[in-house]
Amino acid sequence: MTTGTVGSAGLEGLVIRGALADRLGSLESVLDGIRCVCGADDCELFLVDPSGREVFLVDCEGHDRAAFMERTRMPLGVGYAGMITLQQQSRFTNHFQHDRSFVRKAVKRRGIRSFVGVPLNHAGRPLGYLGVGWRDDSVPLQWGLRVLEEVKSMVRLAIPPRLLPQTGSVMHAAPLVIRCFGPFEVVRDGRLLPASAFARRKALRLLQTLVLRRGAPMHRDELIELLWPGVSARSGANRLHGVLNVLRSALEAGRSAGASRYIVCRDNYYFFDNQAPHCIDLFDFLDLVASARALQRQGGDERALGPLEDAVALYRGDLFAGDTDSESFDLLRVNLRHSYLDAVRALVGLRIHWGQADHAIALLRTALGFEPEALDLHEALVTQLVRAGRISEARQQYDCCRAALRRYVDLELPPRITALEKLLH
Repeated sequence: MTTGTVGSAGLEGLVIRGALADRLGSLESVLDGIRCVCGADDCELFLVDPSGREVFLVDCEGHDRAAFMERTRMPLGVGYAGMITLQQQSRFTNHFQHDRSFVRKAVKRRGIRSFVGVPLNHAGRPLGYLGVGWRDDSVPLQWGLRVLEEVKSMVRLAIPPRLLPQTGSVMHAAPLVIRCFGPFEVVRDGRLLPASAFARRKALRLLQTLVLRRGAPMHRDELIELLWPGVSARSGANRLHGVLNVLRSALEAGRSAGASRYIVCRDNYYFFDNQAPHCIDLFDFLDLVASARALQRQGGDERALGPLEDAVALYRGDLFAGDTDSESFDLLRVNLRHSYLDAVRALVGLRIHWGQADHAIALLRTALGFEPEALDLHEALVTQLVRAGRISEARQQYDCCRAALRRYVDLELPPRITALEKLLH
């Protein structure tokens, strides 16, 4: 790949815009044109959907299109597509393989090492994001960023009017977004709050505790005993007062003293007010799973597809992953992982039924990253790889299954799994 300097990016952007002018009749050709002239491997476009709560993949052009299609919808604030759209800030890296913000693991397995994503807007509101990826880990990122900034207006012109938000529509981005799956994160007004925003460690533990109760109140004494076991009532009350102030100030910039929309106290009972504007991935996930199950019970498998896809996309990892102080949530953590895996199984079944094996394979691989000892998922993945004629990948997956079983549960493969060997020759 030949790239210019940062200073030449603006000129190159103008040249690229000229080259793309003849392609405006087709969004696909514009995206492929950007990919080609940037010497990139892939170029994708996400847009905000009509609900204003998530983004969807409009198109991806390049060598790794199937991998980018692993997830076609993202809640706002999740993944590169959701984060860049919500925050309206560009992201770029030469260490893409280690960037946990990009949640589609199939793309990383394809060897993408550099990535640049820029936000798109329409009539002053977030519209979506444009992303470009390279296998080369030495791409000059500032050059790539400047080029994309120059050409993204051409993408906007190529977007079909039916995909643009209607005049007067409003994007309903919650002022407070709480992510419970994966590392615990809090986004306020589109910006991820750093750990330093919570001056006391117990503030985050208090927030986790109240959020998980979904509006149910906890008495002050119960909270004190949970956060500081054995402390005196007076000392505990003072500590709780200080932690509450830290937490409320972190969640609400410029709030009035003693006031809070989110952390409310009534008669010494504290609760997270679910009536205040917010978004919590955990409860969106649970609601979507419940909706999908109800639709399937009614025989509406096709209608269940959307809720299942959205639920699976929300799962970034275990509840409060990496938090060493959250052992008390272990049972809930396991139950949620099983709910995710059940949603994956249902979604995989639907994808296979409709002949979409590539989607099923991508889903199974992602799920096994979270639960590597799930034998039925290994079995399904090996079977689908064989049916797709990808025998070498099927052999590798079979070996992974054997290694995972030995590592995590110290067992050999059961007969129903070893029976797959005959398919691998």
